[in-house]
Amino acid sequence: MTFNHDIKEGTANFDTPPELVIVVWEDTAALEETWSDKEEAVELEPGIMHSVGWVLTKTPKHLTITSSVEFDGDLVGDVNCIPLGCIKEIKQVPFSDPRNKT
Repeated sequence: MTFNHDIKEGTANFDTPPELVIVVWEDTAALEETWSDKEEAVELEPGIMHSVGWVLTKTPKHLTITSSVEFDGDLVGDVNCIPLGCIKEIKQVPFSDPRNKT
């Protein structure tokens, strides 16, 4: 699947705030039971997920985002690395850097 987006390849540095995005992506689905009915398995479908976060890195193969970031340090939390082939859409979200108080 291909899609248009303006996210540049590379790794974010926090001297300037990274891009804040909503990523719509297709996730795998599984049955938790050891043994499952074949009809139930055949009806299984991937889920459409929506993740919000700051872009940490983008490569030709994946996009990594974090939903928690310490702008004046090196800590990040709730990190998701999403294969580009699973991404259906990326929406950029307007964001004002909290360090630029005016």
